[in-house]
Amino acid sequence: MLNPIDQLIMERRSIKKFKPDAVDVEEIIELLKRLSEEKDVTIISATHDFKMLNVSDQVVWIRDGTVDKIEDREELSISIGKIDTRE
Repeated sequence: MLNPIDQLIMERRSIKKFKPDAVDVEEIIELLKRLSEEKDVTIISATHDFKMLNVSDQVVWIRDGTVDKIEDREELSISIGKIDTRE
């Protein structure tokens, strides 16, 4: 019997193992979102791809190898080419 998972940590090389051809980022993001919502799994993603922001609950900003700040997603104002903290 398999044990249910409660956390999933992935990076781009892991994703390519599942889908070695051209990786459809939106498809992977949607699958991760569904997994999180339906199975209550925590998804931890280290990425430079801002598309992940739309499905994130929290964003951890890392600068020079250390945590710079942690923000809740709803605190962020996102527009094309720009991410700011809402005031």
